[in-house]
Amino acid sequence: MTGKERAVYGLIRAHYLAQFLPDHEFDRTTLMLSADDQSLRASGKQIVVTGWKRTLINGDDERTDSGGADDEACGQSLPKLPEGARCPIEQVELKALKTQAPKPFTQGELVKTGRTQFAVLDRTLVTETPNEGDKVRVEPYARRRFDGLRADTPEEQSRMDSSGKSYTVQIHMLGSAPVKLPIPEPCCPELRELIHQMEELPAPDGFRRITHLLVDAGARDFTWVDPLPDDILRTPPCISFTVDTGKFKGRVSVLYDRCLDFYAVELYRNGKLVERVDEVYFNTLGQTLERLIDDGRWKLI
Repeated sequence: MTGKERAVYGLIRAHYLAQFLPDHEFDRTTLMLSADDQSLRASGKQIVVTGWKRTLINGDDERTDSGGADDEACGQSLPKLPEGARCPIEQVELKALKTQAPKPFTQGELVKTGRTQFAVLDRTLVTETPNEGDKVRVEPYARRRFDGLRADTPEEQSRMDSSGKSYTVQIHMLGSAPVKLPIPEPCCPELRELIHQMEELPAPDGFRRITHLLVDAGARDFTWVDPLPDDILRTPPCISFTVDTGKFKGRVSVLYDRCLDFYAVELYRNGKLVERVDEVYFNTLGQTLERLIDDGRWKLI
């Protein structure tokens, strides 16, 4: 390895091992003194348990735990003083200082954030703004299937060994969370291709697929049109479902226009057509559905 490659490898290894180590613990003492009408403050900190910080390259850097303006003083030790004790002033030294800018997040803070279950949240996605000091538990978004289970739930398959004895295996593909439409294998190749594209093409957010978008929109009551080759113009291949979101509540149909070789999306409310979008390319189908039915509530925390 080159020097840079070894450094990157060491950083990844250290952060991976850090998640298995105990918490980093320290004692912090804050001393408040009053002299006439002036208030003086001093801070000190002593490490009790090094914990996960022992794996970090700069494990002795304590800036990630202070976060205050007195970072430089946090390493000092303060004597134990009872409340109300009197301390004579022997010497006064004035220093011209400037307020320091907040320090950026470090990798150490990211590891600590994971272990203490804290996260930085976008206020626009928070349903209720917590007060300072509140303990907040964040449940991250999980892609789900139409039956309510997580999309990354392992699938069970029945197989048979060389002796003819059947057995069951669980298959889980890391990083994959496919969602199948609740539609049987069709005969019409155009309908089969539409199903495949809705299951595989990404949604505009880049994290979900179109079927994940439909699950988050509460899609249910699926119906479909699987025409014979001679009837494809009269009864075009179509997938219909009901959604209930902040953008639209009603029936949605995605159909294939054989003449124009485009998709079309229709919205129905109480059985009446309220909007139709023509000439939808396969690579803009997710964007069109997001604009029509996705209210973004899946992102709320």
